[in-house]
Amino acid sequence: MLDGLQRHIYDGLYGRKEADYPDGNLIRFADDIVVTVRSYQRGEEVIRLVKSFVAERGARINEEKTKIVHIDEGFTFLARTYVRKDGHIYAYPSRKAVDRFVSELHELILSHTKSQRDLIKRLNSRLNGWAAYHRFSDAGEAFAEVDTAVQAALLEKSMKQHPKLPRPKVISRYWYKDIRGKHYYALPDDKTVRVIKLSETLLVHHKKIKTNANPYTEREYIENREHFREIHNITGRYKGVWRRQEGKCFYCGKPILVDQPKIVKPIYSTTDPTYFRKVYVHKMCTQSEWEQIVVSEDVSSMTPFDVMNALSGIVESEDMGSKKAPITEQWKYYPLKLFFGREDRSSVTLTFREIEKMLGESLPDSARKDKRFWCRRQSYNSIAESFITEGYHLHHIDLEKGKVTFHRDYDGMSRLRIPPVLLEGKIPDDARLELELFMEYVIDKYDVAERKKRRRKKKS
Repeated sequence: MLDGLQRHIYDGLYGRKEADYPDGNLIRFADDIVVTVRSYQRGEEVIRLVKSFVAERGARINEEKTKIVHIDEGFTFLARTYVRKDGHIYAYPSRKAVDRFVSELHELILSHTKSQRDLIKRLNSRLNGWAAYHRFSDAGEAFAEVDTAVQAALLEKSMKQHPKLPRPKVISRYWYKDIRGKHYYALPDDKTVRVIKLSETLLVHHKKIKTNANPYTEREYIENREHFREIHNITGRYKGVWRRQEGKCFYCGKPILVDQPKIVKPIYSTTDPTYFRKVYVHKMCTQSEWEQIVVSEDVSSMTPFDVMNALSGIVESEDMGSKKAPITEQWKYYPLKLFFGREDRSSVTLTFREIEKMLGESLPDSARKDKRFWCRRQSYNSIAESFITEGYHLHHIDLEKGKVTFHRDYDGMSRLRIPPVLLEGKIPDDARLELELFMEYVIDKYDVAERKKRRRKKKS
C-alpha cells in the first residue's frame, strides 16, 4: 500500500525542481518508516504529505508514534536506537527492546517444567535469534546485560529446585568452568550442551564500498570485491569446497549458518593456495587456530629436542608423498633457475618480457591473468621451483605492469652479534689472542672469505 510514497514526498517538496534527495529520503520496512529532513519545518511538511498519501488509501498514521526529533537526541526504529555523537551515528538495541527481551527470558526460565536439555535448547534458540538481528549494531553492552540477566534467572530457578542445598553446591551442579575461567550453565553429563553467551557473538561491521570504483583503473579493488562475494555467497569455485565439507566448519566441525561470518583458509599455511587445499571456517574460530602434527613416536616419551625436531620438520613432512619429477637441464624453466642460482641480491624484480627472454619462449596466458600460476604445486614442478630451490620467495606480482618481485631467503645464514663490551673497552691480551684465533678458525672452516670474494665479483 505504501509503494510510491517516496515519489509522493519528493513531488510534494520539490515539484519539478531538482530534488535534494537526503532532504525527504524515505527508509521503510513494511509499515514502519523514517524520513530524513534538514529542518523541523520540513519535517512538518513531510508528515502532511504522508497523511495525504495514506488518506487516499483509506488509512491514517499513528499520531502517538509519529514525531519529529533531532538526530543528536536520537530515535528508536525497529527496536534499535540511533543517535549522533561526536559526528558519528551509533546504533544499538533500544532500552525498551532489551528490557522486553530480558523479561521474556526470565519468564521462560522460571516457568519451564520440562527437561534441562529442552530448556537449554529453547534458550539458545531465543538468544541466537536476538543476537542474529542485533549483531549488526553496537550491541556489546546490551549482550553483556542479557547474559547477566539469563545467568541470574537460571540461578534463581536452580535454587528453587534445590532449596536445601547451599548456593556453591547448586552452582557446581549446573555450572562448569572452562579453561578461560568462564562459567557456563550446562548438562552435568554433557558439557557441550550449554547455554550460549551473547557477549561471545562476533559483531559485524560492514566495510564501506566504493560506489564509483572504475573497473579498469582499480582492478585490484574490483577483483577483491568479486573474490569476497564468491566466498560469502558460495559461488564459483567455492561451491566445491562447501560441498566437500557439507557446510561445516573445518576447525570446530559445527555447521556454518547463513548469517555467520565465514572465511576460506588453506589447510596448511605453508602449502600453495589452490582451491582443493582450502577449507571454510567460522571467522570466530580463527581466533583459536592450531595446527596438528602427526609423529610416529609416543610424544610423552620424546625429549624436548625430539619434539623441536618434529616441529621444525613440518614443512618437509608436508612435502612427503609428492611425486614431482627431478629437475634436469631439459626442464623448461631451468634457465630461470640458473639465473636465481647466480643471484645474491636481497630483492630481484623481473618483467614478464625479461623472463621470456631467459626462457626463450612466451609465458602462457595464465601467467598474465592468474597469480596462482606463480605458486608452488604439490603434484608437478611449476615455475615457482626455479626460485624457491635457489633461496628466493615470491614477494609481489603486478599483473597490470607485468612484473614480479622476489625476496631472498637467508636460510642457514645469520648476522653475528658482538657484545658491546668487546668493541668499546679493552680486554686482556690472552682473551684478544684467543678470540682472533677462534675467528680465523671459523672463517677458514666455513669459507667465509671466499664467499665474500665471489659476491664482490658478481656485483662488479
